[in-house]
Amino acid sequence: MTKYTKIKVTIAITFLMGFGFYMMIRKNLYIPCAILAVVWLSHMIYFIFKVDTCKPK
Repeated sequence: MTKYTKIKVTIAITFLMGFGFYMMIRKNLYIPCAILAVVWLSHMIYFIFKVDTCKPK
């Protein structure tokens, strides 16, 4: 995966999960927010450290 694609995926995941987080926090759903935060953090760690970055051709 190229660096540019990794950045696009990371931004998309952040916005989508951020919207879910915002909707849940409005309803005072704190435990699901904590779970979503852990899932988001796991996604970030996976994409940054586990997915190989290649140079574009």
